[in-house]
Amino acid sequence: MCKVKCAVYRIFFRRGARSNIQQNHNFTALTGKMYLQNQSNRLNMRCNFLYTLTSVPPDPKKIEALRSGGVLNRHPEEVRNPLFTQNDFFDPHDLVQLKYETIRAVQVEGQAIAQAALDSGLSRPTIYEARENFRQEGIEGLLPEKRGPKNPRKLTPQIRRYLEELVASDPDLKAAVLVQRVRRRFGVLLHVRTVEKALQKKGRQTR
Repeated sequence: MCKVKCAVYRIFFRRGARSNIQQNHNFTALTGKMYLQNQSNRLNMRCNFLYTLTSVPPDPKKIEALRSGGVLNRHPEEVRNPLFTQNDFFDPHDLVQLKYETIRAVQVEGQAIAQAALDSGLSRPTIYEARENFRQEGIEGLLPEKRGPKNPRKLTPQIRRYLEELVASDPDLKAAVLVQRVRRRFGVLLHVRTVEKALQKKGRQTR
């Protein structure tokens, strides 16, 4: 009987020892993974810091061109996207490029709007508007509305009458829908804000 008990104790001891070894191994692996992740984060922060110190200063001519075109990002220091902090090809001063890469990250990579706003320094409404404008007009939708005569050349009297007829028949039509109707009818692509302004002059409140 004593020999049997001793054998049972040895079995339980071996199993317990193996279990402890496995637990210690798992804990060591988890600790090692957390350590490596922490070291990687610290290395990325150092790289970003070094890039900031050694990055090529912005070209004054390009800055002036962006400013005159109305596409100069006035707060490039708020851009945290690694694309713009680790590669000179991506310019945080270029508002069009910044908007494009931001909505690409949202649409293609599935990035949350809140994180995209944090990385780009852009507000959430700005990102939503850029995404909708790009969907409707492509890269041209990311450009600012050009300043010109109060009566845009594309918005001819014929198109104005057509818009008035559409609104009269269906007052709930949104400006984006009207833009598509005009494009199909006349082959002219109007900016959504152009249509909204034209309708507001007629006393209609756009949505």
